[in-house]
Amino acid sequence: MLVETMDFATAVFRAQRNLIHDLMAKVTGAPVVRHNFHFPMNSTHSAHNRRFWLDT
Repeated sequence: MLVETMDFATAVFRAQRNLIHDLMAKVTGAPVVRHNFHFPMNSTHSAHNRRFWLDT
């Protein structure tokens, strides 16, 4: 499993990262899990981390 942190909220950045994630999954054969630090915007980083580990 590859865990990828999505650091930036811009649409262009996220689109580029999603392409890279697809390539990473194809090359490694492993699932890519996106760790999202930006959404929802009104949550803290610690709340994002808790949600990630509970949802994964």
